[in-house]
Amino acid sequence: MASIPDISESRSTSEHDALLPERQPYNRHQFSPLTLLIPLAVVTRLTATLPTTTLLAVIQAAICRLWLTSNGTLPPDGHLSKELCAVPEVDKSYAVVISVISILDGLGAIAACSAISFISSRLGRKPAILGVVAASILGYALLICSQYLPAWLEASTLVASLFVQVFTNTFTMAFIVNVYAVDISSAEER
Repeated sequence: MASIPDISESRSTSEHDALLPERQPYNRHQFSPLTLLIPLAVVTRLTATLPTTTLLAVIQAAICRLWLTSNGTLPPDGHLSKELCAVPEVDKSYAVVISVISILDGLGAIAACSAISFISSRLGRKPAILGVVAASILGYALLICSQYLPAWLEASTLVASLFVQVFTNTFTMAFIVNVYAVDISSAEER
């Protein structure tokens, strides 16, 4: 009959010795990476939602400028007053554009989250995160540039900006924060 090896010889036989290794003392000055995630999540949420009011004003101004240009009533100095833009056709066009943008935001978030998952599984999470942040910066840069261009060029640059921002909207940024949380924390901390 085979004998079972005695492992007691390799261990100390004292009753006062700990069976588990001692824990390292907790260092109060050491931050968990998840602690640093909270400010990042707040800043991401603010930066994704604060430009919305500006975006809405830019879209309304672009629609008004295009309508005034097509009807030949654009002032020579190009200044748009509220009275000039208070036309039912401009309001209808504005409502349609905002509705289309809202629908595209949802579809863009689905496509962007799928693309981010694919990229992060193939190349890693950091390239996916950096790609979304770079695309978001590009979208807002195009939005700013559109304000300094003539009417039709402004509209085309604004459409390009909106196209990029559809894939980098609030939903996508929330997904990126979750991807970052997975990247910096262990399974036990999540």
